[in-house]
Amino acid sequence: MEKIIKKNKLQYILVSVVVIGLGILLFFSLGFPASARVSNLKSFSDGSILFSQGGEIAENNATLFWDNTNNSIRIGQSTSSNLYVRNINALPGNWLELHGENGGVGMSGRGIDIDGGDGGLGDTNGGSVILRPGTKQGSGLVGKIGFQNPSNGSFAFLDLSLLTLSNKTFTFPDISGTFGLLQLDQTWSGLNKFEAGTNSTIYIGSSVKSGCIAMGDSDGSGVTYITANDGVLTASTTKPSICQ
Repeated sequence: MEKIIKKNKLQYILVSVVVIGLGILLFFSLGFPASARVSNLKSFSDGSILFSQGGEIAENNATLFWDNTNNSIRIGQSTSSNLYVRNINALPGNWLELHGENGGVGMSGRGIDIDGGDGGLGDTNGGSVILRPGTKQGSGLVGKIGFQNPSNGSFAFLDLSLLTLSNKTFTFPDISGTFGLLQLDQTWSGLNKFEAGTNSTIYIGSSVKSGCIAMGDSDGSGVTYITANDGVLTASTTKPSICQ
């Protein structure tokens, strides 16, 4: 009887080992996606960022790529940007939006900070931040850089189409105020200089349009209007009809 019991225990152990082994084998061969097996990961392209698709691990090396040598990530179709995001929807009117998180109760909305890299030690330059509108095709218009008023949704656009191939630099004075736009009604205050590198010329009016200078009197009690005709300047406290 004792021999029979020992024999049955041994058979039970052997059967259990076989069943457990078959279960593990079936799990890795049937229950685990083939594309997710460790041995199969070696078939993916270098630098691919893997993602789940249809229950399996997939890659798109052409548009989702990590460059481990240069520590850069590519999203989209570019090989020269550390981070490149593009809207691939070709339908007109679609925008690529970078949006800061809205604030909760009693919390301000989150801002978006775009920084150029700082220069390293020595005489080095800081990195620039470039905003580049799209080029046109055919009789279309070049893109513009816009700013939106969140109160009413209206836009103000910068038109850069008149810039030539040579770069231009616009220097901001260390003051706050309103941008002066020529050819429009403007109010100027403080010290305003109109000067070039050598001689300066100020045009008020033209050969076919009258010009007028209105100056506040030094005693602060009136205005003097200055006009010109055939080389003769005329000053008057009465506003001429050509002065607006």
